[in-house]
Amino acid sequence: MSDTDTTAPPAPKKLSPLEKLAAKSKESIGLHQANQETVGPDLGPSPQGSAARKIHVDLIDPNPWQPRTHFDDAGLRELAQSIQATQGVIEPIVLRRKEERYQLVVGERRWRAAKLAGHQHIDAVVRELADQEVALMALVENIDREDLSDYEIALALGNLRERFKTTSQLARYLNKDRKDTYRYLAFLDLPDWLRARLDQNPRLIHRTSADNLKGLFGSVEDGAGVYRDATQKALDLIESGALAQNLLIPQIKRYALGPGRAAAPAEVVFSRHGQKVGSLVRGGKHIKITLKAASLTEAQTDELERLIHHWVKGDPGG
Repeated sequence: MSDTDTTAPPAPKKLSPLEKLAAKSKESIGLHQANQETVGPDLGPSPQGSAARKIHVDLIDPNPWQPRTHFDDAGLRELAQSIQATQGVIEPIVLRRKEERYQLVVGERRWRAAKLAGHQHIDAVVRELADQEVALMALVENIDREDLSDYEIALALGNLRERFKTTSQLARYLNKDRKDTYRYLAFLDLPDWLRARLDQNPRLIHRTSADNLKGLFGSVEDGAGVYRDATQKALDLIESGALAQNLLIPQIKRYALGPGRAAAPAEVVFSRHGQKVGSLVRGGKHIKITLKAASLTEAQTDELERLIHHWVKGDPGG
């Protein structure tokens, strides 16, 4: 028997489009390390694949798709000191031309820190990129470094969502779990008063809590108003470190009920043309559905009965 190994080599891992963009970003940075750095007049020739060059910091505008909403002042000062000590950034930022100026693609913290350090120029690689690539590469940079909050990732996904037909398609494109993507996007369905608080403290709650809050607010009519005060109190506890996130919803319900009150059933009202036609009430161990007979056709009534039979029996094909 031949000793020759005829085992086929493993197939190379198929990269998601997001991972391909990450590689493109790293390739841009690699150009700086592989070529001698050049200094030329701003907005001069910069062909695709050219080396890094020095760009005046005042000619650069922020990335409109930047996922990060908060830049830590202490962290920026520390990075500025590092830039001063090394006489510049170690890795160049990535830009694209935008009319007579440049727009950031990757490296906003380094750009801000370079300005804070008093540098007039910064090393940069200029690429020709479409809007969607710019948005995705900005997301790649931050997710790869795991320094974005769930809320900031949600804002970035929200900016990208309109470019895809479905959320499932977006999840596949980003190589993310579909259910997890929906949890991120739950942030975007929270009321404005809660979003305003998250704008100030993006790390206040994680995506699972956001999804749970969305469900709580949707369980009753005007849930965001009903639970507003109770939610703010519970978030105060989380912010102070006195409450774990997995206890957020029970704490909100306790605050909403008040001391000594029995739990009221959560009611979902069904309306048609502004008129109530039925409700679903969750009360302890029971769920009660009430509908006006005239609100459904006979065929719809038969279908509802069939579905309930399937759900109760645990038939996934229902």
